[in-house]
Amino acid sequence: MLGRLLRSPFVRLCRNSPLIVSSGRNFCSKIETATSKHDRTGAAYIGSNAGKWMAEQTRSGPSRQGVWYQPYVVMACLVTFMAYFCILREENDIDLELQKSLYERIEGLEETQLRVRHKYNLENGLDVKDIEDRLKELGASVEKTP
Repeated sequence: MLGRLLRSPFVRLCRNSPLIVSSGRNFCSKIETATSKHDRTGAAYIGSNAGKWMAEQTRSGPSRQGVWYQPYVVMACLVTFMAYFCILREENDIDLELQKSLYERIEGLEETQLRVRHKYNLENGLDVKDIEDRLKELGASVEKTP
């Protein structure tokens, strides 16, 4: 069994490290030695990519410069768009449909809204005369004020 354990891939990885046996399980621990030049001197910062990196690049990303005439092209497109939609375009049936109020589209909405406002104003002691007048114009019955 010991021979099979010594030939296992786990032990082959730890061949240069001492083998620690604890509670029937095998663990390896590698003794750190500062033998390489990198470990003794530290990483070179000056001259590396980390030394050249600016914090502005992290916050805003790389700067993208457009061509010199880009603002003029954008302005010309906006002027053309506005001239077409504000001056040249004629009204159509969709424009007329969009001009209708919500009360004209949904039957009974205005009356329901007025009743809710009437009830709220009565509870809070606010003026309800305008609301009652509009309800009378719509032909709805008006609740008596207490």
